[in-house]
Amino acid sequence: MRNPVTELVEKILNAIYRACGYLASIFVVLIVISVLTNIVDRILGSYTAGTNEFASYCVGAAGALGLAYTFGLNKHIRMTLLVNRTHGIVRKAIEVISLLIAVGLSSFMSFYLVKMVFVSVVLDDRSTGTDGIFLWIPQAPMAFGFFVLSLALFHALLLELFSGSSPGD
Repeated sequence: MRNPVTELVEKILNAIYRACGYLASIFVVLIVISVLTNIVDRILGSYTAGTNEFASYCVGAAGALGLAYTFGLNKHIRMTLLVNRTHGIVRKAIEVISLLIAVGLSSFMSFYLVKMVFVSVVLDDRSTGTDGIFLWIPQAPMAFGFFVLSLALFHALLLELFSGSSPGD
């Protein structure tokens, strides 16, 4: 029987991953709206400032926010050629080492993305494009997405170490 606190934490984490997936899908819809706006503008011979920049911001946000969600569903592309041919302690060691590397890399990325957002806020940094938006606004969803990915990878590492399963299992 599992600990009720562990089950509650896992429910909360899965809800966070799912929320990130929903946010990513909203950003994909915003990309479509931005592209359609550009198409309509060209047909009408008009121009809406910032739509290209807005679409690129949404691509970054959708990509980063979707990472934890897809990892939690076990839908990431994994190189299982070696893992599927091993069993027992060797397989567990490969899984743990892989997750440790992934946690390290995603945490490194998360740290510097959060630092980038902080520096943009401190410097009052603005986009050089036609929109002139504060850069921390499009940077924040990317930083949050990678932070949640780091959390999901750490969650998977703990599950692998202590229960022998992964979040998607």
